Amino acid sequence: MKLLQCLPRFRKAGRALHTLAERENWSRPEITAFQLDRLNALWRHAIAHVPYYRQLAAEARLPACFDSLDAYLASVPILQRATIQDNPEAFLSERAAPGRWVCTGGSTGTPLNAYWGRSAHLEMLQARYRLHAAWGVDVFDRSAFLWGHSASFQRGMAGTLAWLRQPVEDWLRNRIRLSAYHLGRDDLRNYLRRIVAFRPAALYGYSRALYMLACEAEATRFHCDSLKLITLTGEPAHDHLSETIERVFGVPAVAEYGSVECGFLAGEAADRSLRVREDVVLMETLPRDEGRYDIVVTVLNNPSFPLLRYAIADVTDARLKLPAQGFAVLHDVAGRDNDLVLTRSGRALHSARFDALFKYGTDVIRQFRVRQHADGALTVALELNDAQASLDLSMMERRIRKLVEGYPVKVEAVASVPTTPAGKHRLVLSDLNLGSRWTRARGQGSGARNQEPEVQRAELTVGKTTALRRLLYKPELGFLMEAHSGLSARIVEEAGFEGVWASGLSISASLGVRDANEASWTQVLEVLEFMSDSTKIPILVDGDTGYGNFNNMRRLVRKLEQRNIAGVCIEDKVFPKMNSFLHGESQPLADVGEFCGKIKAGKDAQKADDFVIIARVEALIAGRGMAEALRRAEAYHQAGADAILIHSAKRNADEVIAFKQEWGDRLPVVIVPTKYYATPTETFRKYRFSAIIWANHLMRSSISAMQRTARRIREGQTLVGVEEEVAPLGEVFRLQGVAELEEAERRYLPGADDKVSG
Repeated sequence: MKLLQCLPRFRKAGRALHTLAERENWSRPEITAFQLDRLNALWRHAIAHVPYYRQLAAEARLPACFDSLDAYLASVPILQRATIQDNPEAFLSERAAPGRWVCTGGSTGTPLNAYWGRSAHLEMLQARYRLHAAWGVDVFDRSAFLWGHSASFQRGMAGTLAWLRQPVEDWLRNRIRLSAYHLGRDDLRNYLRRIVAFRPAALYGYSRALYMLACEAEATRFHCDSLKLITLTGEPAHDHLSETIERVFGVPAVAEYGSVECGFLAGEAADRSLRVREDVVLMETLPRDEGRYDIVVTVLNNPSFPLLRYAIADVTDARLKLPAQGFAVLHDVAGRDNDLVLTRSGRALHSARFDALFKYGTDVIRQFRVRQHADGALTVALELNDAQASLDLSMMERRIRKLVEGYPVKVEAVASVPTTPAGKHRLVLSDLNLGSRWTRARGQGSGARNQEPEVQRAELTVGKTTALRRLLYKPELGFLMEAHSGLSARIVEEAGFEGVWASGLSISASLGVRDANEASWTQVLEVLEFMSDSTKIPILVDGDTGYGNFNNMRRLVRKLEQRNIAGVCIEDKVFPKMNSFLHGESQPLADVGEFCGKIKAGKDAQKADDFVIIARVEALIAGRGMAEALRRAEAYHQAGADAILIHSAKRNADEVIAFKQEWGDRLPVVIVPTKYYATPTETFRKYRFSAIIWANHLMRSSISAMQRTARRIREGQTLVGVEEEVAPLGEVFRLQGVAELEEAERRYLPGADDKVSG
């Protein structure tokens, strides 16, 4: 490799990286002037040699060049993905440089063909290498790719040549390729062994695939001292993913954003902001009706296939920030989340594996969605390019069935595949709970040595809303534990529970008020924000009656989602409510129609597909009888509730069991055995309840402990005998995350090492 560095081509690449680094410090006027020069050169070529733009310029009477970027943005219309799909040849320059066609399905699940000139593609590669160099990784350093190679799935000679070419290209680029298509435990452990043997400086791959690799690395105490950097791409690099990856591998895990058709768009800088590569792309963020922003890209360096004001179909939560010096800052990119598919043997398959199957297995599929149900069976919806197109659905079912090792598969052609609220087509949705198949070692904090070596994770590769939905819909009985503060929520998570029940009784008690809506919903929301920030497992909120009518419910759901809360449970009583165990039979119930309206309003207001709304039926506690409880539950089911919580104040479980026997499996049924606590948990498993909420026991146990400690100190007027029975301050500091603050001080504060060590 040292000899290669002396070759003219690589000396030229070194100079190019130096130039790219210098541009990152340009002032805003320098960046704007450079972009305008590149844009006008691109535009002149496009209207002269590219059929689509030649026609556009003539019909819209567009100028031959633009005086400013604002003039360009005001004149040229947005280019939609479907326009390119319908006729990609119309975007190919009549004077295209040597290069190649590429095909992408990407996060939209909609295949698109694009062409890259060789020199433009090389510049995009150099931009990526510059990102790595900024983090201390040289272009000649070894790397490991946890990635796919979909081109090898092409039919005929093209696929064979791609299959033969791939290992040669990887060897020339000094890297190994680990398949992201298969992510079973044995696969991941094999990848870790190969990484140790190869000793790469960098890992590069899908965010979730690398997260799963990190979980397996932690479980096997993996160590590779050659690593310098991990790059997360292809999917959102959520905080809980990148934090885990960094902690396990001990090196920075940085985000990269790009696409096959647009190339490298942005990378995470040293200040942890996502910086747009403004010397090769011009990016816009255009407001949407619901408050987010569409990302629109002009690729400045590929005249062979110009993409001008191209709506890439990604969404961000904030406007692009344009600093006075340096490249623009892009906020988090939303909408590329996909679940994993599990095979019958428990092997995980990345969504990219299905993307490759549908992209190259046939040429008539426009979009797809795979849904894996709680029993492992798959339902696959295929949207065809043409409603009259012919596709052998039985053949496709056989292929997928073989891929998932025999799980039942149903493939159907549909008129259209619906998008998520983020505007994306989630390729894979799963009702399976990966927590029963995956564990991770616990090794955080000073108390880790005294903890169990492994805990079951309720959520591995998905967000909190999906984790809660899976908890409710999985075949096994799930458990949620009460918490009422950030500290107690963290204790629940560390105990290994799958989710947190944010109890209305416990939160109001911790605030010193009654469970009668005396604490306002905004005060409760403030507590929830601390709880959400403290945990990675999902939180289900006791939302009382929704704090008012349908309009209050809509606003509540929006505010809960903003705080990353996974779901809310509302009860069919009138506002203001009183705790169900206080004069329950005399408490009035809500009108069924009005309560159904709240459920519908909440479901319409939610943005996340998997946000959970549970309807709590109070008819049994109010003495209305089983028939009324079933009638109300069915009405709430029809209104769109995701689950039913059947509540009872009896000392035994007879009422809730009778309800479950009548109700069956129309919706998941959740119970709160506060009063019938003596019933064996195995009984609830027998009758196939979905989840148990242990509703208030941390709050009640803390009251007992505090009363006992306060009394002993008051009576003894000393801490002797008490200090040994309370949690040490070190444990408090650990739960508060003081170690992370000290590490941050070392990173960000001058002279912090002396301060911390002193």
